[in-house]
Amino acid sequence: MEGINDAIPCLVKALDTNEENQMEAASALGIMFAKGTKGQRKKIINAGLIPKFTRLLNSSEDSITKIALLGLVDILVGEKKDHVEAMINAGGIPKLVELLHSSEDVRVKGSQSLLVIAADDHIQKVIDAKVHDGLFRIIFSDDQVESLPKCSFLLRKIFEVDSPPIQQAIDTNLVSRLVQILNASEDESVETNLAFVCISLASRAKKTTLNH
Repeated sequence: MEGINDAIPCLVKALDTNEENQMEAASALGIMFAKGTKGQRKKIINAGLIPKFTRLLNSSEDSITKIALLGLVDILVGEKKDHVEAMINAGGIPKLVELLHSSEDVRVKGSQSLLVIAADDHIQKVIDAKVHDGLFRIIFSDDQVESLPKCSFLLRKIFEVDSPPIQQAIDTNLVSRLVQILNASEDESVETNLAFVCISLASRAKKTTLNH
């Protein structure tokens, strides 16, 4: 037990070295956090794992990115505000938004999970990172059905603010696509969220037209 605790600072430091060391250290820390004791998890967090994993989200090595992403999901699932803040302060939101454009399902789902957590208290930062571009891509994709619950939640959060991306939604003909999904959906939460987006978009678009 003591040996594991002693290894934690060394492993966290190794995340700043070459890719081979990063891979081994990230894998070991991910397993230790998932299976370790409460004390070990606290020690890993206090050693600075969150900002280091956040920086690894744009690693040139795909497997390192995946390990860091899934590790952050494990860490932030409890939604402790200081943990979320640590990820955001390390530049996490723009990196997560970029991952929404990935063709790989694991990256898309992982980034959505973390953005959902961040959106509760930091929706404007999520919007400023142009998250709608990635969400619209998912909405118009035919192979992202499993992503719709989180995607619809994020879309609703975006259209609850005072200045949502109305023009971008109009330009992409978003409402027509949302109606298609609503007609086929059997998920009540997806239906509720997307119906809100449609109503909000129609109402705001009408006001925009009248003002011109």
